[in-house]
Amino acid sequence: MASEATGKSPRRAEILRVAAELFASHGYHATGVKLLSDTVKIGRGGLYYHIGSKERILYEISKSQVDALLAVSAPIAASGIDPLDKLKFLTQELIQSIVANRAEWVVFFREFSALGEEHRRDVLASRDAYEALWASTFAEGYERGQSREVSVTMLKSILGMFNYSYLWLRADGSLSPREIADDMCSIILKGVWR
Repeated sequence: MASEATGKSPRRAEILRVAAELFASHGYHATGVKLLSDTVKIGRGGLYYHIGSKERILYEISKSQVDALLAVSAPIAASGIDPLDKLKFLTQELIQSIVANRAEWVVFFREFSALGEEHRRDVLASRDAYEALWASTFAEGYERGQSREVSVTMLKSILGMFNYSYLWLRADGSLSPREIADDMCSIILKGVWR
């Protein structure tokens, strides 16, 4: 019988979702395989059949979020629309993703350093590709005379503002994800756009 450790079965998706919640609540290292198997009501053997290893599940949780964001953001960055509109759409997609997948983003931001070297490199490569979309959007705004030149430090600072919103963003908050994205985008525009 072949392992489903790299497949996309509904049971596997459930295990990933539950693992993200547990890792976000208790931390990766403090979440044992027993707690995970008890929570999803599956024996350890069945759990390993679906996930392969605990690190593999951490890798998939971390990488899947960045890859999903890349998939929706790359067409925005590559489009012919005005850089300011690109920036607004990139902002909206990022905030909506953090709100909709909060546990997974908590795991990504707090726990991905627990990954082994190869998995960590792969996750960071996806993150770097995502950051490059923002960098190209700012560069395009600068080339058109619409914004200041944005250094790597500025870019990291801007993205850091979004990245740590997982600490306070809530799906049931008083503002919608779009309103939050618009407010955060206005901070960027006041500091960078002309």
